[in-house]
Amino acid sequence: MKKIFTILISLALVLSGCSGDAKEAEAEIAAGDINIKNERLVKEFMSTVNIFYRAGDNLMLSAEEGEQSKFYDIDVSTTQVKDSELTEMAGRYIYYEPIGNRGFIVVEELEYKNTLKFMGRDDVGKVIAEDIGLADAINISISPKASKVVYTSLLEGSDVYGIYIYDMDTGSNHKLMDIKSDGLIEGFNYLINWSPDENNVIVHDKYIHDTHSGSRRGELKSAYSQWSPTGSKIAFLLEEEPEQWLPTTDYYIYPGKKVCVYDISKGTYDEVFKIDTDEFIFGGIAWGGKDSKLAFAGISVKDMSQPDWYMKLNYSSVYIVELENNKSKRLETNVDASDGTMIELGNLKFSNQGNLLSFTVGNYEKSSLHIVNTATLEAKTFEDSEYLHWVDGENYLISAGKDTFYFCRDNSIIRIDENLQDNIKYTSKTKLDDFYLSDNEKGMLVLELQDNVHTVRYIGE
Repeated sequence: MKKIFTILISLALVLSGCSGDAKEAEAEIAAGDINIKNERLVKEFMSTVNIFYRAGDNLMLSAEEGEQSKFYDIDVSTTQVKDSELTEMAGRYIYYEPIGNRGFIVVEELEYKNTLKFMGRDDVGKVIAEDIGLADAINISISPKASKVVYTSLLEGSDVYGIYIYDMDTGSNHKLMDIKSDGLIEGFNYLINWSPDENNVIVHDKYIHDTHSGSRRGELKSAYSQWSPTGSKIAFLLEEEPEQWLPTTDYYIYPGKKVCVYDISKGTYDEVFKIDTDEFIFGGIAWGGKDSKLAFAGISVKDMSQPDWYMKLNYSSVYIVELENNKSKRLETNVDASDGTMIELGNLKFSNQGNLLSFTVGNYEKSSLHIVNTATLEAKTFEDSEYLHWVDGENYLISAGKDTFYFCRDNSIIRIDENLQDNIKYTSKTKLDDFYLSDNEKGMLVLELQDNVHTVRYIGE
């Protein structure tokens, strides 16, 4: 009897161990890994495909069919494909843009005026502004969660535009401020900077407005600003002397020395970093670790008096600032383009928990991807990394789990973890064109190209 009892206990322990292993495996997949054993064909497009928009798991794309473009909605997690209402609507408007899963923001050209409207997916419209001005000056910015819209409307008889904010839920319109037409040269999406929680918006890197009332709640002495992931803080490059802005061919750059953090709830800011060397900070500040880390490049310039000075930069450092203990680390990079080779260091991006930092080095033709452990500064380099897409800032890689990155190289999708351990998750048999991770991070939609045929596959659970 004792023998049988002992065997039963052993068997229970084995089963318990198997259950534990299964739970650990589930946890690993939940932490940002993809089960690559499951793969299925979603759809083949017999033409060029362009990704148009993403809201959650809904991916909108356009495909050339004959002489016209047709729009489709694909759910990244369920892989359901359906015709988009935009196909029928697009021809009726001079401007159209999806607004989350609600419908579309459109501009309709009527007699002597251009009307800004919201069109639901049921093709029922609602006027936002009767006349926003000239067709060649349409400026629209949609908030991250698609609940609000900022737009401009030309004030009659002048070159001044009013900047307004419209609330999709309440239908209310509020004026933020006026701006002259030359203030729109850099592009409206660069001018408007939404907080991730949509409660505030920064205009022109300086003016903080409440999005519910439109009222101004603060002003930054800023040359460049970036919201924290929670929307409670703003990192900005302190503009100490306005006359220090330097000209390039098409725009101006401020050579900053100090990085500050503005607290929305307090209405005050603190200096968190200052460069004492001959380096400057031009912008490109990245947040990480749920408002606890900052990263940016330190740049050296040989001679700012030369007309092409901005084409001959040395990206000599990457700085990581720990805000909780007010400490900083310097990673020596020495990306020297002072000979005019136009190499840049950019696309700084933290993993979700901030234990990894990535950036690219190169130009539009060729780039290498660098991934750094922010605790140890140990780094790993991947040559010939491939550009992905502009959605959610996923230019070269996608964040998943706590500290996992996915990126594309040599026709393969590669996963790398906090310990800088990388492995190939998928290799295309044709040409890997792009991929998108589902919101639950349990699968990915892969786009492949062969002989102008785009194939969409799903990999994962």
